[in-house]
Amino acid sequence: MSNATYDEIWQSAMVALNEQLHIENHELGLPEGHPGVPSAQPTMAEAYVHYAALYVKYVQILRQLDTAHRGMKHPQKRGLVRRVMELVMTRVVQLKHELVKWNPPNPGLPKDRPFPWEWVNLDSLLYDLKLQPEALDLPLPRFMTEDRAKFLKHRDDRIRSQIKLKLGVERVLVELDDVLFDDESQRMDPAQAIAILRRNERGRQGRHRALAVMAMRARGDDGGGTSGGAAAGAGASSGAGGIGIGIGFDGEEGEARMDEELAAALIQKVVRGFISRRRAAKAREQELVFVGMRPAPPGRLEQLEGAVREADAVRREEQRQFAEEYARARVDLKATVREESGADMREEWMKVTSSVVTKQVMAGGASLEELASSTEPLEVLHRLLAAASGAGGDAPPEEEDGAGDKKKGGGDKKKGGKAAADKKGGKKKGGGDEEEAEDLPMPLTGPSIYSTELLATVEQYERVWAHRDESANPQQRYDEELEREAVRAVVETDVRREVEEALVAQLKNWAKTVAAGSSKKKKGAKKGKKGKKGAKGKKGKKLPGEKFCKDMDEMDMLSALAEAQIINSPREGVSVADFQGEFDFLSTERATANSAAYMTDKPDPHWVPGDPCYPQIRQNVTEYCVYPLGSRAVREGVATYCEERKLPALPRSIMLFGPPGTGKTMLAQGVANDTGAVFFNLSPGNTDGKFTEKSGPAKLLHMVFTLARHEEIQPAVIYIDECEQFCTAGKAKGKAEGGARFKKDLPAYIKSLVPADGVCVIGCSSRPWDGDVKTGKAFRAVFHRFLYIPQPDYSTRRRVWRDAVFRALRAGGATMPVDFDLSTLSHVSNGYTVGSILKTVRATLTPRRVERVRSGKRPLVVSELLGALSKCPRVYGDSLVGDDGGLEGFSLFVDMISGYKAARAAIADDDGGGAKGAKGAKGGKKKK
Repeated sequence: MSNATYDEIWQSAMVALNEQLHIENHELGLPEGHPGVPSAQPTMAEAYVHYAALYVKYVQILRQLDTAHRGMKHPQKRGLVRRVMELVMTRVVQLKHELVKWNPPNPGLPKDRPFPWEWVNLDSLLYDLKLQPEALDLPLPRFMTEDRAKFLKHRDDRIRSQIKLKLGVERVLVELDDVLFDDESQRMDPAQAIAILRRNERGRQGRHRALAVMAMRARGDDGGGTSGGAAAGAGASSGAGGIGIGIGFDGEEGEARMDEELAAALIQKVVRGFISRRRAAKAREQELVFVGMRPAPPGRLEQLEGAVREADAVRREEQRQFAEEYARARVDLKATVREESGADMREEWMKVTSSVVTKQVMAGGASLEELASSTEPLEVLHRLLAAASGAGGDAPPEEEDGAGDKKKGGGDKKKGGKAAADKKGGKKKGGGDEEEAEDLPMPLTGPSIYSTELLATVEQYERVWAHRDESANPQQRYDEELEREAVRAVVETDVRREVEEALVAQLKNWAKTVAAGSSKKKKGAKKGKKGKKGAKGKKGKKLPGEKFCKDMDEMDMLSALAEAQIINSPREGVSVADFQGEFDFLSTERATANSAAYMTDKPDPHWVPGDPCYPQIRQNVTEYCVYPLGSRAVREGVATYCEERKLPALPRSIMLFGPPGTGKTMLAQGVANDTGAVFFNLSPGNTDGKFTEKSGPAKLLHMVFTLARHEEIQPAVIYIDECEQFCTAGKAKGKAEGGARFKKDLPAYIKSLVPADGVCVIGCSSRPWDGDVKTGKAFRAVFHRFLYIPQPDYSTRRRVWRDAVFRALRAGGATMPVDFDLSTLSHVSNGYTVGSILKTVRATLTPRRVERVRSGKRPLVVSELLGALSKCPRVYGDSLVGDDGGLEGFSLFVDMISGYKAARAAIADDDGGGAKGAKGAKGGKKKK
């Protein structure tokens, strides 16, 4: 696409964003001085519908912005688009938290209380908006890795050098599931293989001898070789005579009896008919390919995809060159502006700050001792400047003003948190009315800091780019005039900061001079010591392994973890987008109509929401892991929003559980690849036999978490397979092996993660019932979200079969047969996971087999795949149901870990406020 096309996509996205902001803030567009209309108190159903519509629209806007950002070459445009994308990504994750909070329950359950569920069903909304399911696919922005490519390469080189030094290899791959991904089961014993080859060869020789004997007997019946040849010649002559009569030739003379023009007409008729039939068949084939009923020919498809990749590579290279050129020019412009106007800016701001501080100190707004003793003297100075600006003075710099607002907002949040705690305490003492009041949704529309930030980007677009004439810049290089204005503001901010730091240093010197002449110098020093002691008392509790690593720096930890093979490399090319599946168009119907409560209008004691579809799982992993891990702005924005709106906090750890082979490990590796994260593997299979001393578990955890949140290492993914071993019931017994030895210390390190840390803990489990399934406390102490990955449904299995077979055949230059029965394969493979299907395709479609399909010697049939499929484990067979888990085991675990079991017990209580109800509500809140 051309540059103008990407500009139009950007314009469309910004127009839609402006409309959404006016929907979210009903006060926008009102005349100045208008008091506004207060928002009414919404119900839970109204809140869900409102947030669902906003969510779908914001996802569409994000998709448009991602398309524009991928194609634009102008570095200044891409910078603004990225800023808008981060804000929209933040808003998408915020709205997802709202939808989870106000997700409507089954109709048989009470409507006056929330019933949180991670899987939000939006199929009915898509139907109302006439949208395809692809409209909900969240993009994976490139800037999360491309804009930090140099940093990530430098970091990976450091890690790779340590692994090379300690292990002699450049990387250690993540171990895969032996049952599903190891082809060991397909290998034969040499003696068995030789026996099969002998049997096949003897059969071939026997068939060859039988055919030879049959041919000899046939020749003997015809009277020998000579008579047989004569008979054949006679047959050929009679055949020729017949043909001669048909086409107008004399069988005996061989002379033509047809007119030349008639003969030419007959030949033309045959040739034209053949050409027309071939043209019609080709047109029919092209039409079937166009509508998606036939796959495109391999050569043509590869040619088109190659052209797209080549064009994309050229555009990305131009983006990189223009970005580097823009960065160099920005440094030069900054130096030029500082040289031209820096002295005037410094002198002007020095006059303002000096006069303000002098007036405030004289008026008692602050003292020199306060400036000298404060650990953040710049904050004291900004407070003085803010007070002066309120009285009509000059305003402080924008960045510092924003920081002050954040501090004030933080104080308000603390008060709000305390008030919320008081409400919870009152709820325990009183009845259940306060609980219902607490669970009411907040106003749906109105001004907020998030709408203000987005509105600022829309206004900047309209002011700078909407009507800008770029006819003189067809190559889309940076605009020097526009950049000079932006650089001037940056230089002014830097100069102001330098002036403020110099002023603070000067004030500290004055304070020391004044204190030196005071007779109470010693007392003041003692007070200062007391203050330090008090500050020390407020220091947080040390982490368990801190004392064992106090003499280790970053390189020591990196070297130790590299030697222990804790730092792994995810599979290249794996992405969260590869977790494919079909959308469930009946999810809302199943959630509301699959229960007896729908018919009786009474609470159903056995109701549990249905299984999620694979697009929903991919969506949740993107929102909970990829976006927060790839952008610090998203992490901090969502954390602040959740605290203000009293929503469940942004998860720092998630647990993926489901049958083996459903893609749990692939999702964890995809998160690492999509965000450029370091992959730490704390799985029991990887840590057994390592750090076995008494302090080993705490030391290992401390090194991993310290290194993961280091500024030069993060983002990082901490992967824990078989995580149920970390969440066993009862107290840890300090075993030297297994995941139970980490149970005591791991929750403390999970709690130590803050939004500024780009760290995500991902646990995977195929047997969650081996952990604490009675109360779930051990699981909830480690993980903040629990995502169930079920076996694939029919539509997903059909898609996986189609894509896997198509890719395998295409790699060898073959095409999938038109009559290949995917429906039968999908039905027969019910109960098998995606891993089993992929393994079956790999075992069956070997390069030799694909070559025979391509040559047409042996077409592909469905029965070939069934043999390999039968050797894979079936997830929900009779041997896996009951005590060993299976379908019942996962359902019971979902019922327990989601808090539904306790919540239903509270709902079934007629009083609604008894001890059982309080216990159920408490259990439900722990999940959040």
